Amino acid sequence: MIAVFVRRVTGAAMLNAATYEEVEADRGATLQAIGVIVLASLAAGIGARGASGARPALEFFLFGTIISLVVWAVFAALVFQVGTGLLPHPDTKGDVGELLRTLGFAAAPGLLQVFAVFSGLRIPVFVIAIVWTMAGSVVAIRQALDYSTTRRAVAVCGLAWLLAFGLAAVFTAVVASAAASSGAATAERVVSITVVAKDFTFTPSRIVVDEGDLVKITLVAGDMPHSLTIDEYRIAKRARPGADTIIEFCAQTRGTFTFYCDLTDNPRCRGMKGELVVR
Repeated sequence: MIAVFVRRVTGAAMLNAATYEEVEADRGATLQAIGVIVLASLAAGIGARGASGARPALEFFLFGTIISLVVWAVFAALVFQVGTGLLPHPDTKGDVGELLRTLGFAAAPGLLQVFAVFSGLRIPVFVIAIVWTMAGSVVAIRQALDYSTTRRAVAVCGLAWLLAFGLAAVFTAVVASAAASSGAATAERVVSITVVAKDFTFTPSRIVVDEGDLVKITLVAGDMPHSLTIDEYRIAKRARPGADTIIEFCAQTRGTFTFYCDLTDNPRCRGMKGELVVR
């Protein structure tokens, strides 16, 4: 079984038409096709993150595998619709299962991505792997849909990718819109506060808000330049007399946080402290 799998992976990587015909006809090769995609994702994870340690490589592998499997299924469905509906050939036969198997094995060149772990080879290896995989996809489509010419397979592959990118763009826009709506809903209310920095004191020195509030702080420097810094929220804003500064942030983390002046013009500036309470 392993020997057959290795032989098929090697044949697919070498763009051997007979290998793709064999995989197309073998309904039991679907799991093998999934295995090729998973192995290619593992190789990509090692190549992209292996130098950073095992954990980043594993995280990339897990995420990449999920994405690759989804793309594989969607792309096979698109190729089937384009190849049998828009650009059919009189001899065209086949089904989505056959395309899933052949396109799965077309990912065999992706195993090369493991060599991208060497930083000097990263870009060339990924480029070669992508181009090689696309060539494998063309052969896979040609054999699965019984095309007599490679040109028709190239056209189907290109059109399917255009449709895939279009769907991805629409999906991204929907997700971004949903995220924006969620972010707007998260901010339950707007809290506007004016903080005066004068005589090395913040007034008020205690700010209380609720989690999810959109906080707008107007920092007024009453006598000399001052700043308001909150490390936990990565805020560090400066104001000078006559030039107030607006600080906006969403109070997403509960707790009590110190805000202070981090300027060094006067040693007493470091003693200016206040408290932000997020309930």
